[in-house]
Amino acid sequence: MYPLGLLLCSGNIRTHRFAPVDTAPTRSKAVWNIEEVVLTINDLNTYSVPTKPDIRPRTRAIAEAAKDADIVTFQEVVTPYSRHHLQKLLDYPYMYMPRTHARLVPSGLATFSRYPIVDRQSHSFGSITARWEVLMDKSIDLTRVEHPQLGILDIYDLHLHAGYKTWESYSDIRQDQMRAVIDFVRAHSMDESGRLLPGHTIILNGDFNMLPDSPEYKMLMEAGLGVTDVYRQLHPDAPLYTYERENPYVCPSQCPASSARIDYIFIRPAEGLSINWKRSRGRIDTLVNGQALSDHDFLQLQLVLEKTST
Repeated sequence: MYPLGLLLCSGNIRTHRFAPVDTAPTRSKAVWNIEEVVLTINDLNTYSVPTKPDIRPRTRAIAEAAKDADIVTFQEVVTPYSRHHLQKLLDYPYMYMPRTHARLVPSGLATFSRYPIVDRQSHSFGSITARWEVLMDKSIDLTRVEHPQLGILDIYDLHLHAGYKTWESYSDIRQDQMRAVIDFVRAHSMDESGRLLPGHTIILNGDFNMLPDSPEYKMLMEAGLGVTDVYRQLHPDAPLYTYERENPYVCPSQCPASSARIDYIFIRPAEGLSINWKRSRGRIDTLVNGQALSDHDFLQLQLVLEKTST
């Protein structure tokens, strides 16, 4: 754990629903005019699947903790109660929570935004899975947001296969899923020559269930997407964990015995934008207001983006 202070914004917001879309998102060229913009992002695997404890009080606590960010991405928003009440309590103006039926259990992915969603797309990993996860529609979502100053934000939310007894177990499945992730990001945020679409920023969040020294992580970093591991960039020498054995919701029998960093936020700013890393802040919290929100830790990020060219 290596927390730094985080300043989040507040405001009045309303909820609108979007249905899943099967066609490729429209690729639009954004025009922006800024000197500096602060973008706040929260991410959490909510642990809101059937049979998990304290879903109702945790859902209320999650909404309270997450409500002030510009962008919020969740995983494991599966139960009808958590799906309904996170929408109601967060009360964001724009959201994408696809209702997929490829498996018995939906993907559980959800993205909330203060800014208009102009396109959205989902890709299921299908049969690339094992154990009970064959029942869950593990996926990656793209929520394309139009920011008034930053242009187009391509926000990806995903959930890869868990490790269970050891963090290294099922790495082969996660590597296959990571190949699908890389292809999906290339198809929607890059042109045929492999260049980032003009005016587009990639934000790739979620529960990756991978270690920083894993083959899956190496695959992503060497794929040519040009993304940066935000928390490692902010805290190059700190021990970072997003799944901690001390967390009261961590399963004692089925999960790996060691704490680990398995949740990530990756980013690639649009050409002409840069991140002021010295002024950006990120924190990882097991407890928020004295309460654990999930078996995963809560990621809160404040990015300071600056214009680097005209």
